[in-house]
Amino acid sequence: MNNKTRRTRLTVILSTALMLFLTPVGYAVGFEFEEFQSIPTHGATDWEFFTIGSDHYLALANLPTMTIPIGSSLG
Repeated sequence: MNNKTRRTRLTVILSTALMLFLTPVGYAVGFEFEEFQSIPTHGATDWEFFTIGSDHYLALANLPTMTIPIGSSLG
């Protein structure tokens, strides 16, 4: 789900992660999604699933809710 807004103000919404369950139905496979977790998001732009070894992760990219000036100089 993508909840970006055109303005800098972002609405916090709960994005839902779903889990897929497969069940045998005769010679076919049925499927059903169930809610796994609701996650507060701020302008979510991308989700990425990955594994490290046997551990599974779901990463979320949010838009920043504010900007912080950072002093920088190239020299």
